[in-house]
Amino acid sequence: MKIIFNLIIISLLTISCSQKTAPISYKGHLHYTEKGPKPVVLSKKLVKKTAKKINPAKLQNNQIIIKDGDNLYNLAKAYKVSTRQLIDHNKLAPPYVLHPGKTLKIPTERKTHVVIRGQNLTKIARKYNVSLSELAQLNNLKTNTRIKIGDVLVVPYSAKTSHKRFLAKKIFNSKVKLARPVKGKVIQKFGAKSDGTYSDGINIAAPAGTNIAAAADGKVVYVGSELRGYGNLIIIKHSGNILTAYAHSNEVFVAKDQKVKQGETISTVGSSGNVKTAQLHFGVRKGRKAVNPSKYFN
Repeated sequence: MKIIFNLIIISLLTISCSQKTAPISYKGHLHYTEKGPKPVVLSKKLVKKTAKKINPAKLQNNQIIIKDGDNLYNLAKAYKVSTRQLIDHNKLAPPYVLHPGKTLKIPTERKTHVVIRGQNLTKIARKYNVSLSELAQLNNLKTNTRIKIGDVLVVPYSAKTSHKRFLAKKIFNSKVKLARPVKGKVIQKFGAKSDGTYSDGINIAAPAGTNIAAAADGKVVYVGSELRGYGNLIIIKHSGNILTAYAHSNEVFVAKDQKVKQGETISTVGSSGNVKTAQLHFGVRKGRKAVNPSKYFN
């Protein structure tokens, strides 16, 4: 009898030891830090959505279906438009990743220019307020190519209103002058990147914890981390319909609707978001258009 009782006890102990420990879910405090606590998420079944196929026959004349491998850079080159024109025409948001199977509108309101006596590529580029390299690239020419009277050149879409020189003139006419928000090396310039994506600002490398200052007097209109890839983000509105954005911050010292002065510390450099090293992504917008911040520092 005693032997049977011992066997029962041993069996019960074996069963209890073989049971798996119940998963624990940790809910961290909400705060602005570089990484922050990550709660343990219980496994869930992922439902893969099937993209709805688009009938090519129903496409408009200026629409295309995005294919695997397409990006803004190669599509702009193929259709003789700039990456900025594709972004503005389709109201794309950073980081401007294209998804196969979706549609994209190609700007069609394109101008042409007939070459007359005394004109060369440089003079025509100045006439339409575009860069020489952009004009040459659109027409599959080199910048030093000699053109002939009667040649027809394609002029960039909305050239007079979309080029950076025009935007620079508008922003300099405003009373706002921007100070550099942090000292450091520019590791990512403004504009199209080699992988086909587009940078709507500049990235400045600086040691983690370095103070970031407001570029001009203004009012904080956004503080948060909801925008994918930007980490802890601050947006300040200034006079002249100008906005400045400060992304990848570590600590944040300001709140929405708070007024700040030029040079006032608003956050510290971090690596929140989709970056691996400490840096600041700094962007400037004139209305809805992104402009090159490097052009407007004091």
